[in-house]
Amino acid sequence: LFETLKIAYYWKSDESVYERECGNMPGFAVYYRYPNSQRVTYGQFIKVHWKWSQRITRLLIQCLESPEYMEIRNALILLTKISSVFQLRGRVGLTLKNEWRRLKAMRE
Repeated sequence: LFETLKIAYYWKSDESVYERECGNMPGFAVYYRYPNSQRVTYGQFIKVHWKWSQRITRLLIQCLESPEYMEIRNALILLTKISSVFQLRGRVGLTLKNEWRRLKAMRE
């Protein structure tokens, strides 16, 4: 997951990078069955990237709120592994930070 997020954030960093590295690749066709079909635009990629980030964040929060030790543990391990490439800003970052504080307080 770390490597996938790392390259996705790199592509997201600049439209020219995205166009150079992804613009004509068959894996970025809008319709996979038709490799010569229209390609995913930079704007579409940004929207998909945002959806991925939201889903990962929701799952992490769900795991951290779980009463199951293993789910909490796995979420914390995942967060430590992807923290350098998974950007948490705004409300989402605060939610995760508050959840971490709650867990820390429970432990003490």
